[in-house]
Amino acid sequence: MKSIVERRQFINHIEQILHVPGNYSGGILEMTLVVDCSLAKEFVLSETGEYFGFLKQHSPVFANVRLNVVFWQNDTTIRNEVTSITMLQIGRPFADMPFDNSVKNPVILLEYLKKFHARSKLILVLGQTGAYADKRTVVIDAFQGEDRQRAQDALQPFLHRKILFL
Repeated sequence: MKSIVERRQFINHIEQILHVPGNYSGGILEMTLVVDCSLAKEFVLSETGEYFGFLKQHSPVFANVRLNVVFWQNDTTIRNEVTSITMLQIGRPFADMPFDNSVKNPVILLEYLKKFHARSKLILVLGQTGAYADKRTVVIDAFQGEDRQRAQDALQPFLHRKILFL
């Protein structure tokens, strides 16, 4: 259970992302949720239910959303599924969620998101990405060498304004 302060910070981050000039201007919101498949299914169910419950309580914008759920299994297998927030809250997309504890390169995920989910107005990442995120933005300094340049390229021109790590 999140505290009131954590809940308010989450909602503030969402509002900052949606109000970036040129991002969301009304209508049906398209958003993406990335789930790291190395997380326990019970943890994913509770966290997504809680976060998306906050969103639905916060604004009617989240009543009708096109939600892409991306399952990040490993560097070669990333699967996408389209669902609604209601189905997500009851756990239907996670019924056959694979478990894969392999080491993943976040740069490959960022490149995938740029290529296939750039039109999403909001991208939430639920995973073990603590070394690469400060909640609001990707910390480029965490990457070394070629990965650093690839991460910068993947985040530009729009992705860096739309992504939030949970």
